[in-house]
Amino acid sequence: MAVAQNPWAQSLRRFAQFGERVAVSSRGRTLNYAKLVAHAEAVRAAVIEAGAKTGDVVAIVARNGPGVVAASYGVMASGAAEFVVDLNLGPDDVAYAMRILKVRCAVVERTELARVEGLGLDVMVLEDILARPPRAAPELPFDPHAWGKTIMTSGTTG
Repeated sequence: MAVAQNPWAQSLRRFAQFGERVAVSSRGRTLNYAKLVAHAEAVRAAVIEAGAKTGDVVAIVARNGPGVVAASYGVMASGAAEFVVDLNLGPDDVAYAMRILKVRCAVVERTELARVEGLGLDVMVLEDILARPPRAAPELPFDPHAWGKTIMTSGTTG
C-alpha cells in the first residue's frame, strides 16, 4: 500500500525550481520562491522540533504578507494543521479558539506576541526561526484524514 505524500511538502519541493521569481508581494515586501522555500522549511523544522505531530493544530499569529505565507506552508508541510489567527478577533475569542482547538504551540511575529501572552503556549517567534541556520527535520508521516487547516473568524466571512 502506498504511503500518502504530504502535498504541502511536495509543493515546496516544486517551488524551488522557480528560484528568484517573486512568490509573494505585499505592502512593499517581496519574497522570491527560493526564500519562500527556505523560510517554510525553517518553520517546518521548528514546528517538528517543538514536538508537533501530524494533525496537531499550530497557531500562526502574523500580519498578512510574506511571513504568514512562509509560516503557513511550513506548518502544513510539517504535517500539523494550521490555525491562522484572525487579527480582528478580540483576546477572549483568541483564547477560546486556542482552547477548543487544543493549540499547544504558535508561530508568532514579534509584533504580535502580546496576543498570545498568558495562553500557556509554546511560542516560537517567526523572526527568530528565520534567523537560525538551516536545520534538517524528518518528514513526518502524512495522514490525509487529519486536520490540515482550521478557521475561526470575527463573523464577517459570509
